[in-house]
Amino acid sequence: AKEDIQKGLIRLSYTGSISIEEEARNRARSTVSLRDIQRVFTVFNFFVVEFPLTCGRMQSQYRDSMLLTIAVVYFFKLDSVSRCLFLQKLGEETMNSDFEHEFISLLDNRMTRIVEET
Repeated sequence: AKEDIQKGLIRLSYTGSISIEEEARNRARSTVSLRDIQRVFTVFNFFVVEFPLTCGRMQSQYRDSMLLTIAVVYFFKLDSVSRCLFLQKLGEETMNSDFEHEFISLLDNRMTRIVEET
């Protein structure tokens, strides 16, 4: 994907502040494949139907299932260094919490912070 993006940037006469190769590398990391989309449906179905914390058909259960699905699929897309950083940040939040938060609430807060920082 990186090479295709790089060719496209050259065709468009890219004039950004970073090199074309670095911009292509950054954009390639955020590509989504058909396999990723299928994975979302599969994982979401698991959380809605089988996972004890989220199974059910209420709106809040759908929301929690989707939140967990996004976290899991996002995790699958990360390289090994980024996975370690993701787990470290999630672990920091767990250590700082007063454990009154439910798992879903904790994940929601952590994912919001991660998204804001990326």
